[in-house]
Order: sequence, then C-alpha cells, then structure tokens
Amino acid sequence: PGYREAALAAGGPWLAGCVHATCLLELATYAWGNLIVLGHTLADLVPGLGFAQVAVASTLLGVVLSAIPDKAYSYISLLSAICISTSCALVLRSGWELPVWAQGDRPSGDLSLLPTSLAMLIFTSACHPVLPSIFHNVRSRADFDRATRNGWVFWAVFSAAFGAAVYYMFGDSVQVIVTRNIGRTLDRKPLPDGRGLAALSAGWISLKLQGAQVPVSRPFAEALAQALGYQLPRGNGGLLS
Repeated sequence: PGYREAALAAGGPWLAGCVHATCLLELATYAWGNLIVLGHTLADLVPGLGFAQVAVASTLLGVVLSAIPDKAYSYISLLSAICISTSCALVLRSGWELPVWAQGDRPSGDLSLLPTSLAMLIFTSACHPVLPSIFHNVRSRADFDRATRNGWVFWAVFSAAFGAAVYYMFGDSVQVIVTRNIGRTLDRKPLPDGRGLAALSAGWISLKLQGAQVPVSRPFAEALAQALGYQLPRGNGGLLS
C-alpha cells in the first residue's frame, strides 16, 4: 500500500484525498525546482539557451527515461548521487582558490528566513512521497529500513558539513544555487581559470537534476493509471510496481 491507501484505512476518503494531494504537490514542487536549477545551470553554461527550451528538452528526455524499469533505474539514481557529490567537491575546490576566505562564522541567520528554510528542507530534501516506491522495490522490510535510515543519516551529515565549509569560505556571498559560486570571488568577479570548473560543475549538475526527474514522476503516472483504470507493468509505475 501507499500513503493514500494507509490514509484511507485510517481516516476514510477525505483524509486519503488530502494525503494524496499533498504528496503529489510535494513531488511537483521538487520537480519544478529541479527544472528551475537546470534552466539556470545550462543558461550559465550555454549563453542564449532559454528556460523554455531546457524545460521541453528535459521533459522529453524524462519521458524516454521513464521506460527504464525501477530497479535498473536505481543505477541512474546512483549516478545522480555521484554527480551531486562531485559538484559539491568542485564548489569546495573553487573556494580553495579564493584569494581570501570570508571566514563566515555566524551560527544562525535571520529568524525571518526560518519558514523559508523549513519549506526548502521539506520540499527539496525530504523523500517521503516516494517511500512507497522504494518499499515495493526492495526484498524485505529490513532492507527498506536500512536503505532509508542510512540514506537520511548520510545526507544530514553531508549537508551539514558541506554547508559549514562553504559558508566559512564564501560567507554571505554564498548564492542560493551554490554552484554559481564556482569560479567567482567573494565580490562575484571571475577567478583565473574558473570557467573550466564552472563548466564541469554545470555538466554534473545537469546529469543529476535530469536523473532525479523520473523517480518523482512515478506517483503521477500511478495516479493517472488509477484514474484510467489501468494497471501499470511491474517495475515501471511507482506504487504498483
């Protein structure tokens, strides 16, 4: 069962509808956020490339990639994880080349930013809407518990360490899309030889973002299939796979 079925058993159709709509909203927000970052990243890399062009190309490629079964696609997801790790390493590498570090040491920011920060955490780092898909593609509950627990712990430690290191290097010059700091000084001037690092990072980030689009689309495919009374093939449809 997925979240909708669990909510249906716990609170009836009304709760099931609310839970299902919330999960789909989270996934749509995540997918749209991916497209925004992908558009900015490729626009920085290829002058003249518009957001609409990136969105159309990404969507068409996502449709093609959706034909790959879930278990096989897990290797593409692994590649996506490697891509984001490599891009983060390039941010630190660029920071190492700065003439001087900002040595940012503020332990907290403006409290007015707390709601935005929590929203970003919930809608971009949380993977709970796709947990049913993960559950249906592992051998046992123990495998599911181990995978989700280890994944969340690793991501929490990695994010905290990376964020602290980048803030120490760049201070308040850190950009919302942190890879846009690559090849730039604290006052946003180009670093010597920084263009190569920025282009390399843009390539890795683009692969990561594109690879992440298919898993978040699975529940939408499942919802559409349910509405049409069609059962998706095993391994190619999220919650029913």
